[in-house]
Amino acid sequence: MTFWESISLSGAQPRQNEQQRPVRQIKILVVDDDPQILNLVETMLVSEGEQVVTAANGLDALDKFILEQPDLVLMDINMPGMNGFEATAKIKSLVEREKWVPVIMVSGLNELNDFARGLEAGADDYLTKPFTPALLSTKIQFMKRVLAIQADLFTLKRFQAIFDHVLDGIVATNEQGIIVSFNFAAEKIFGYRADEVLGRNVSVLMPIPEAHRHDAYMARYEYSGQATVMGQGRDIHGRRKDGSIIPISVGLTEVQWAGSRHFIGAISDISDRKQAERFQHELASQLNNYRAQNEEERKITQELLRRIIRADSLQDPLLQWHLRPSEAFSGDIIAAHRSQEGRFLVLIADGTGHGLAAAISLLPLMGIFYTMADKGFHISSIASEINKRLYETMPIGRFVAAALIAVYEDKRQFEIWNGGMPDILYCKDEGSCERLRGNHMALGILSPGEFDKTCHTHTWQHSGYLVAMSDGIIEAENRAGAPLSLDSVSNTAISVPGGNPFAQILQHLERHLSGAVPHDDISLAAIRLN
Repeated sequence: MTFWESISLSGAQPRQNEQQRPVRQIKILVVDDDPQILNLVETMLVSEGEQVVTAANGLDALDKFILEQPDLVLMDINMPGMNGFEATAKIKSLVEREKWVPVIMVSGLNELNDFARGLEAGADDYLTKPFTPALLSTKIQFMKRVLAIQADLFTLKRFQAIFDHVLDGIVATNEQGIIVSFNFAAEKIFGYRADEVLGRNVSVLMPIPEAHRHDAYMARYEYSGQATVMGQGRDIHGRRKDGSIIPISVGLTEVQWAGSRHFIGAISDISDRKQAERFQHELASQLNNYRAQNEEERKITQELLRRIIRADSLQDPLLQWHLRPSEAFSGDIIAAHRSQEGRFLVLIADGTGHGLAAAISLLPLMGIFYTMADKGFHISSIASEINKRLYETMPIGRFVAAALIAVYEDKRQFEIWNGGMPDILYCKDEGSCERLRGNHMALGILSPGEFDKTCHTHTWQHSGYLVAMSDGIIEAENRAGAPLSLDSVSNTAISVPGGNPFAQILQHLERHLSGAVPHDDISLAAIRLN
């Protein structure tokens, strides 16, 4: 909030044709123990447009004063209980130091010592009964003018106190645009001392185009009263003493005091903000360019990976598969190959890490897998060649967990090489599940001389499914942080005898996650054994 928005000047009034502004309505506390007098005075004051509160004695007057906070008090002297002198003294003790609430003593007593005693108690004037309505009205109007002057002085005092300590630059001008006040913060912004600009036109602080616009704004405001700039903040340019141009924020407001109209401008140097906005704009532009470039690269990379993976080869009647990357690119892959002789090969692999880096590390696998599968190599040779390539090219600490499966339908046999992947499940249609444990190291860790390419051969008697998965499934955590576990997956896979374990595992995974986001890539493959 700017300075000119955050203060309230009680002396400020709309522009008027007449020189003297009308005196505002005030609240008057009338204190008298005579109900008839109370009624007469109240009626007269209300007819004059004043707001009236009445009290029947001194104690009642104190309560009403605290509750109603009147601007003026008409106090009778002779009252039962607490008299007017005592009540006046109490009231004066309740008034804040900066505020003046006049008390007019009203009494039939006309002795000099009564006047003195009233003044000692804090009374500001004295009215002797009986009095005419005209005399009372004159007294009230006089006090109202004094109250108005007091309000102006209090406003100026409060304004000056804020003015002297405000961090914004404050420049005040008269109706002709002549600078009449220039605070310390304004000196820092414009480089002028106050005595160098006081008495000069405010245009000295503006470049010529801004000065012309300012004059046009003020002329329009003077003519129409439409506040196109008054009471609103604007970002414009200012001119320093050395001639340099700086961006500034200006808020203008109009105030009147002592019968004169003034304009106050609250000014902030926004050079840092404008520089930050330019930097933010440039950064946003760079970010948009980066996003567009990144999106294009992502599309190209995804298409490249799709072609390398040979996605069409995954459309085999024996295979069901599911991949869910945790980022834009998957660090898990599934590949398949069917030879003309009927051999069906499946590779499921999980690279170290996530995203594009993990996906790129899997590219050598795909090329070797498809090239050697096309030539009819055994999966043990394929595993050995992939390990050799990764061992020679991958950085230390990077490796690939993988499982290679070869299915020979005519022999009702399958072979498995499993390095670092979870146990492969043999889910039989009759309702049992066998866990085929892997005992090899992940690819890329051991040298070619240390690598074990031994495969395990199985003959199936019962139809069912071979189910292979990455650790992203068994380590998937729900909202409570609990992992899924391989035992849970294997039990689910055979929960419906003769059912489809692939669909049951995916449904179980979704129920477990319950909307939680997996932290690892997820891959699942199921091969039908008829």
